[in-house]
Amino acid sequence: MKILQTLILMIFLLKNKTVKSTSMIRKQHFGVYCLVFTPENQLALIEKTRGPYTGLLDLPGGSVEYGEGIEQALEREILEELGIVLPGYELKFVTSFNHAYEEEGNPTNLFHIAIIYEARLPKKVALNTTVSDLDSREAHWELFETLKPAALSPLVQNVLKKYNESQIR
Repeated sequence: MKILQTLILMIFLLKNKTVKSTSMIRKQHFGVYCLVFTPENQLALIEKTRGPYTGLLDLPGGSVEYGEGIEQALEREILEELGIVLPGYELKFVTSFNHAYEEEGNPTNLFHIAIIYEARLPKKVALNTTVSDLDSREAHWELFETLKPAALSPLVQNVLKKYNESQIR
């Protein structure tokens, strides 16, 4: 576990780094996210309103603020974006991937690093965003088995692929 914490700290120090080259803007984002499930296997997702995933469904979570612990950031993000306090959660995996998109007419590549947790709620609860200046509009429950890839952010697509592979083993 100490090795994972060291790796996460190293990644955190590189968080949100932007490099502009002659042909492409390169960005890096480091965040903590949670797969929050109901007993009916519904997954909590948020609708993004800005950034490279605008208009897509995304996992609740986000950046670790200065001086904040990883799990403290997770709990804060879940409270802000879903309006709930998790009864418990488990670290599932760390993942990273590249996402190419256009930002203000410029080709951009985002290297996204994500720490993924899982939480299973004892019962379905209402979701309610508690902070108004977020990059998401609203949160809602989606049945896990019927998620449509075209509506999901690259983060969700990447995480669900890795999550499904880990469930098979």
